[in-house]
Amino acid sequence: MTDEKLKFTIRLVDQNEQVLKRASLSEEDYNIFNNVIKSDPSIQNLAQLMDKVSRKIWKKQNYDPPKTIFEPETLAKTLDAEIKFIIDAKLQKLFSKIKPVDPGLGKNLTYWHLWLHGASIAQGQILEDIVLRVVKNKLSNCMVWEDKEFPISQRALTISADQNNQNKNDVLEVLLPYPGNDATQKIQIDMMIYNPEDKSLSSFEIKRGWGVHDRQKKQKIVSDLLNTHMHLKSYGIAKHKLDVKKTNTFVLSVLGKELMPPKWRNFSINGMKELDNYLHTNISDDVQNSLNYFISSLEDHVKNYKIPN
Repeated sequence: MTDEKLKFTIRLVDQNEQVLKRASLSEEDYNIFNNVIKSDPSIQNLAQLMDKVSRKIWKKQNYDPPKTIFEPETLAKTLDAEIKFIIDAKLQKLFSKIKPVDPGLGKNLTYWHLWLHGASIAQGQILEDIVLRVVKNKLSNCMVWEDKEFPISQRALTISADQNNQNKNDVLEVLLPYPGNDATQKIQIDMMIYNPEDKSLSSFEIKRGWGVHDRQKKQKIVSDLLNTHMHLKSYGIAKHKLDVKKTNTFVLSVLGKELMPPKWRNFSINGMKELDNYLHTNISDDVQNSLNYFISSLEDHVKNYKIPN
């Protein structure tokens, strides 16, 4: 391997370490990825790498990958290569599952149920990655990141647990110290945005936004939102050394369905157009392109999949 090829390989490995984790690749598939980047001299860019890895993984499933979905020359113009790879890997994992036949549905409908239910879950997970990546690319003047272990204190948990009896304005006045290692609980924040121009720090919980949320799920969403709000300013100052003058906490419903109880709906951003308006930039087009690719890929996989005998 030439020095230039070695440098290119190392760069690709570094770029895609997190992508591979998000795609939930098996150890066998991870080995395919490594073998491709180390041995294939024809790879010239990231899109070609992801395409070749996807083809090799799909070939294991005993049928050819649909011809229409792996077109790096076309997709590289409209779709981030890493997002494409994450979508391909998620669908590969879904369609590699062998499902016991539900006697009440029969074999064909058992698999249709698996695919449709699994696809909506996978799409929700993918949307977290898509929105985060698109916002990072578009808001070059801002800091954009995620935090999988945002610390929450016991005092915040106590206040948020009584959300139905709390006066909303009183709760929003509560600002608590950053708990750090003394946290009682940790939650995932899907996206943080710090704008150095107005010194604002905003948090977003990203939801697919089309499923049914019962009362308990809605209460959990509100609790996480309130817990985040109470610690957000001190978190930005203490952990990230930011000059934070104001904070905002939101639940983003990507597909636009209202997820919040009436009392807390001013914390909702419903649909990507509302996010465009809030961020003053076009995020929705890139997200929609990714959703279109997901849908067309899913349709092609269903069409070409051979249900096991």
